[in-house]
Amino acid sequence: MPGHPDIPIVPGTEDAFTGSWRDPNGGAIITFADDGTLTGTDGCNNFESTWTLESGSGGAGSVAIVDPFPITKMACAGPWSPWVVSIHQVDHDGDRLTATTQGSTEIGELIPAVPA
Repeated sequence: MPGHPDIPIVPGTEDAFTGSWRDPNGGAIITFADDGTLTGTDGCNNFESTWTLESGSGGAGSVAIVDPFPITKMACAGPWSPWVVSIHQVDHDGDRLTATTQGSTEIGELIPAVPA
């Protein structure tokens, strides 16, 4: 589970996604809750949605589909982040998650957000 590298998690259950994940390049933090809710931030704007587990190239339960969501519109510098406006699918790749748009364009990777 994220933040607990000694506990192996295998795709196929919500546990593989549940927890907080962060963009190793900074900014985005996304939390998958076991009740199917998802919250996150790109470092300025916040979002909240729901997610469901589906089958992908990694087998049953290796993909989380993120439902479309409203976002806060803060006065952020720069353009809208793809983490906020485009995230649709998240694939579980071992100890990483790969986020893509509905058109399968990669947004980036997420790694477990280890508690401070």
